[in-house]
Amino acid sequence: MATLMDPLLIIILAFTAGYWAHSRWWGSVAAVLVSLGGGVLRDVWLGLPLWVLGQPQYLILAALTGFLASGVRFPADTRWVGMLLLVLDFGASVAFGVSAGERTFALTRNPDATALGSVLTASGGGFLAALIGRYLLSRANDRGGANEL
Repeated sequence: MATLMDPLLIIILAFTAGYWAHSRWWGSVAAVLVSLGGGVLRDVWLGLPLWVLGQPQYLILAALTGFLASGVRFPADTRWVGMLLLVLDFGASVAFGVSAGERTFALTRNPDATALGSVLTASGGGFLAALIGRYLLSRANDRGGANEL
């Protein structure tokens, strides 16, 4: 179930992920993982159909935002940009966590499941991006195979 806030939150998370990626391809991938991955993890955990499959425009929005954000660069002396992106990222993650908590509680009526659903949604996308990014980046720089999964 999508709300009017979802596109804005997706743009914020996708922009911050794409901005820090420093690569157009990885910017798009990281943006999709960060902005949509938490909701996918939550839906898999709850045994629900993946909401993002019913809303493909969000996938396109996240990938395009990440692609565009990966090309944005600010002058090096603007420390406030990093802080602003950090605060926006935090706020969007919290908003998605609260929304997920409401949805999980409505489905399960279990406070423990509600807490887990909130945490999965709020931090799951960042976890997926970090895990996959670490694996992809280490494989690209590891010719000997020391970082095999």
